[in-house]
Amino acid sequence: MRKLAVMIALAVAVTWSLGAPAAWAKTCPKLYKQCQEALKTSNADAATKDKVKKACEEGNALHNDGKHAESVDKLKAALAELEKK
Repeated sequence: MRKLAVMIALAVAVTWSLGAPAAWAKTCPKLYKQCQEALKTSNADAATKDKVKKACEEGNALHNDGKHAESVDKLKAALAELEKK
């Protein structure tokens, strides 16, 4: 019984570790698009828009490099910065 529980736990762990990066990979482009749209409609000052645009491009570059978790973090931070203004 204990052996079965360990095997199930390992199977779940492997599934999560393989599935999470794929989910992040699909999230990055959506966040990048949101960032681009938000920049078009934002009333923020030019300096803030430039900062956010640079962060969005960095987030997209991270996505292209396969660093999806970092990309999501960067893009979310950029959107949050734009929402502050």
